[in-house]
Amino acid sequence: MTRVIENAFLSYGKEDAPVKVEVFLNLACPYCATFFQSADETLPSYIENGQVQYVVKHYDKPREMLLYGTLANAFFRL
Repeated sequence: MTRVIENAFLSYGKEDAPVKVEVFLNLACPYCATFFQSADETLPSYIENGQVQYVVKHYDKPREMLLYGTLANAFFRL
């Protein structure tokens, strides 16, 4: 049985928005947490107005401090 995944990432906003903000996320990354806090304060109004499409892609990296995030990403793909 073949499973087809049409959209392997999260996206918010219109596909035809003039600005696309693509971010790579590892759930264990402290820098990602800082970015997402700032993005949550800044981007919602632009997304709602159709000016920005916000795309979140999970990022796996075999660094010890990021392994918990990599495991969580694997779970989300199931």
